[in-house]
Amino acid sequence: MEAAGLYHANLTQASLVSVNLRHAGLTTAVLRRVRCILADLRAAKLVETDLHDADFTETDLREANLRKADARGAVFHRADLRMADLRGTDLSTANLLEARLTGALASEHTRWPADFDCTAAGVVDTDDPGPEPSPLLQPPVTWQAPPLRSTP
Repeated sequence: MEAAGLYHANLTQASLVSVNLRHAGLTTAVLRRVRCILADLRAAKLVETDLHDADFTETDLREANLRKADARGAVFHRADLRMADLRGTDLSTANLLEARLTGALASEHTRWPADFDCTAAGVVDTDDPGPEPSPLLQPPVTWQAPPLRSTP
């Protein structure tokens, strides 16, 4: 399912174990209680996505765009979120135990668990991008995905 276009899809309670969703477009999708462990979501677009109580244990989310996602109650245990865009994301009740966040972007609108030290985790604080453009106004998906900055 690499580079799949799943805009506004409802995948509530889906089992996506070890799935390849690299570069997938999941903007405004509903992934409530999804089981997405050991998956590859590098550079996936999860903008304004509902991730309530989803399980991303050991999932590779490097360079993923989770701007303004609602990840309350989501589990990111040992997930790789390096260079992910978390600006405006609600992680206030997420499990970030052993998550790798070096180089991830956050803004003043990002919500962290009460006892979480985002600075010690290597998160980069930056400006909020403002309103998200409509996914319907985005350029068409090409057959060739852009190269990832992160190494395999």
